[in-house]
Amino acid sequence: AITSFLAALLGQDRKAREVLWIAPAQQQLYAPALAQLGLAHDRLTLAHTRRAEDRLYAFEDALRDLGYGAVVAEIDQADLAETRRLHLAAEQG
Repeated sequence: AITSFLAALLGQDRKAREVLWIAPAQQQLYAPALAQLGLAHDRLTLAHTRRAEDRLYAFEDALRDLGYGAVVAEIDQADLAETRRLHLAAEQG
């Protein structure tokens, strides 16, 4: 349900730049379903990682300076220090 909600929300802005979606390696997003919700596959870059730490690192790096219009990372939990680093990275980007 959250994936659908985010895809619909990100798909509403037709002028938006590319979206980076960072997901666990075992999860497969179905591009045609995302397109039906408004998130076209030509605006979507998928990144899969095995470890949650790698998703956090990729998320922080993408927020800082890769120039995406939006970044989504599927993370189970993050501590205060990690969320603070993400916040600072978003401010810098």
